[in-house]
Amino acid sequence: MIGYLCSRFVVKDAQKYKPIIPHLKWMIKCYILEIVKMDVDITSIMKKSPILKPKEQPKDIQNLNVGVIWNKHWRIIYKRKEDEDIHKCMCFLMDKHLYSMNVLKLIISLAEANKENYDADIKCISDMIRWYLSI
Repeated sequence: MIGYLCSRFVVKDAQKYKPIIPHLKWMIKCYILEIVKMDVDITSIMKKSPILKPKEQPKDIQNLNVGVIWNKHWRIIYKRKEDEDIHKCMCFLMDKHLYSMNVLKLIISLAEANKENYDADIKCISDMIRWYLSI
């Protein structure tokens, strides 16, 4: 099958390129084997669910305003509802892949609504999150 494809579609003048057809067959077989290995690796990774590990939160987080951007480690305070309780948490920008799209959009809106944040910080945070959401 691979030899037929090589001689029929890849090489139009089979007599002229006859010496390289065995090498081409070998390259295609190796390529197919590598793709199969990559598929196995990808499926094994996709079956694992990410674990959200809590990072160190400030001790006075309940007294801080929602939407405040912290330049150190680029983090933002937001609220989340757990059962019937509402807790304040910190979203670390480096862990943005662990949050849903709706939570990230909420974080952008909270950062933009907070008057304590500098315009440059808001632009940086919103650009980074929007870029991540677009890919």
